[in-house]
Amino acid sequence: MPEGFYCNRWQEPGRAEADFGRFDVKTVVRNIYILFSGTQPPTAREDQEIMDLVEPSTTLPPWFWEEDFIVYASLYEKSGFRYPLQVPYRTLGVDCGITDPKVVAPTLLIMGEKDSALSIPGLAD
Repeated sequence: MPEGFYCNRWQEPGRAEADFGRFDVKTVVRNIYILFSGTQPPTAREDQEIMDLVEPSTTLPPWFWEEDFIVYASLYEKSGFRYPLQVPYRTLGVDCGITDPKVVAPTLLIMGEKDSALSIPGLAD
């Protein structure tokens, strides 16, 4: 992945906190929903941070109701972003001792063909 890929940026302790800290919690939550509603995962240039990728005049996706946004933002105002950054971004390289990572229970995964995660190299395979 390129250096500016959001996972790479958010794995670095302190970087996302500094990026997010430039804005109030509602702006960060709004920006994240806008960024992840696109067709490509967020990737910043070397001179940018992830939050800089959102044009301030961009509106929330039409499926994200204002009432939901208010609830989500209020929850992050209480808890902060520490845990969401820790899991999964900062634990991706942690060896959990799992040698055969298979899901053996009945499982259903639903993804749309435009899901931005499918544009991550190797994930669609």
